[in-house]
Amino acid sequence: MKELIITLILAKGQLMHIEIFDISCADWYKKNVVIREYKIKLPNRNHFYHKYKGKHVFGYVCGKH
Repeated sequence: MKELIITLILAKGQLMHIEIFDISCADWYKKNVVIREYKIKLPNRNHFYHKYKGKHVFGYVCGKH
C-alpha cells in the first residue's frame, strides 16, 4: 500500500496534513476539494474558490513525509 501525505494550504498560511493511500495527490484533490464560483465577480480576481470541509484551500503540497 502506497502512503502519501497531502498538505493543504489554508487561509493565513495554515497547513492541514492528510494521509492518503493508493491514490495520487492530484486525484485525491479532485475528489475531495470542492470548486465553487464567486457570485460577485471582481476584475483582476479569480472567479473560483476551493473548499475542503468548510475551509478555504489555496493549494497543496504532496510528499512521502
